[in-house]
Amino acid sequence: MRVQKCGFMTRTLVVTPNDQLAEVITEESGTFDVEATTSQLTWLNPVLTILHRCNLTKYYYICYLKVEFPIPTKHIGRGRGAKAEPYNLGTLELKNRARDLSCMSFWF
Repeated sequence: MRVQKCGFMTRTLVVTPNDQLAEVITEESGTFDVEATTSQLTWLNPVLTILHRCNLTKYYYICYLKVEFPIPTKHIGRGRGAKAEPYNLGTLELKNRARDLSCMSFWF
């Protein structure tokens, strides 16, 4: 997976509606790998959430633009020791993606 960066580090989260399962920061090249496990008894519907600052003005210093991608079920391992097929989103150009503005202080 590679994210086209625009100057600052990009945060990547894997979340379910109630829990954050993993968090990574992209490499300098924009690439990242993320893996998460949980012991919940219910089925998960995880979402890959990418937080970035592409095209934000300096006045939004605590805000991030948010892009979300549902993770298909064939890429989710079920059961102890289960393996899932790797999910490759390819290369993303974040500044042109539909997104929401999230103004939480993630970095502080």
